[in-house]
Amino acid sequence: MNNTIPFQKNTITTMLGYSQGRISPSGNFYKKKNFSAKRIRPLLFLFFLDAIGGNWKQYLPVAVSIELLHSFSLIHDDVQDEDIERHHRPTIWKIWGVPSAIITGNVLRTLSYLNLIDSVSIKGNFLKYSLVHKSFLSVCLKLINGQISDLDYEKQSFISVQDYLNMIRNKTGALIEFSVEFPAILQKIDKDQFKHFKNIGKQLGRVFQIKDDLLGIWGENNATGKPVGRDILRKKKSYPIVLAFQMANLGNRNLLEEIYAKEKLTTQDVKSVFSILQEMDIFNRTNLEIEKLLEKSSHSLLKLNFLNRHKKDLGELLEFLKKRIY
Repeated sequence: MNNTIPFQKNTITTMLGYSQGRISPSGNFYKKKNFSAKRIRPLLFLFFLDAIGGNWKQYLPVAVSIELLHSFSLIHDDVQDEDIERHHRPTIWKIWGVPSAIITGNVLRTLSYLNLIDSVSIKGNFLKYSLVHKSFLSVCLKLINGQISDLDYEKQSFISVQDYLNMIRNKTGALIEFSVEFPAILQKIDKDQFKHFKNIGKQLGRVFQIKDDLLGIWGENNATGKPVGRDILRKKKSYPIVLAFQMANLGNRNLLEEIYAKEKLTTQDVKSVFSILQEMDIFNRTNLEIEKLLEKSSHSLLKLNFLNRHKKDLGELLEFLKKRIY
């Protein structure tokens, strides 16, 4: 930002710095970054911008805006899900309380927008300037709408896979789609090419969330920073669970409904759900869906006017998204 805020050691700056892994809960700077975030969204933005001839260095502040907006969503998501740990550290609400966490998320959202305003200057093109701002604010609304849908679905005994996919396109997919599409907007890519950017963003958004869902059940704690089976214990309607409900025979369906109707699940309940998922081969079915989505992304990638080196780099990124363990 052009008008930077001097660092002051107080609660809000401490929470903001802590959210980015730079400051300890006591308000002191870490000697080195305290956690390893993937930064997939800003990296996608910079990659696609570079691939179509944009000056990625000029738009580094936009990448920062994207990451700040993502951080806002994570902080509120932790409150919503009552998650007490992220990146192997206590979550902000766990340390400072829910009200402070909500305020921190709101500040990050505001900073992300102010940073975008400072960094995107489109002189003499009011329509394009308006489109940039409208696109960014629309992402904010989609993120919030996705969070609301997620909360609503937790109260329902059954949702379809399609309902779930619609929800994650907002909650997770919106910012990933924006990260892929925004370079095309800035570089005035024609409509025929733009639709491929849009499709890649759509598929990658689904891939990212479904992979997160898989890791939320089968991921190792030392890699994900969250307990194994946490999503089951929370009765979260993630992709593997939604798929299991939709495909289960009458006996398993009744058992799942009985378990998920409980106010709180026991260790035995979690084991029973794991057993049903294993019986139905949900782990492999989920991975198969991820591969199908990545194949659709690869198909659109081939139609983009990228240099071969950019296509190769993106291919490696798609492979990482498929195989990541955190």
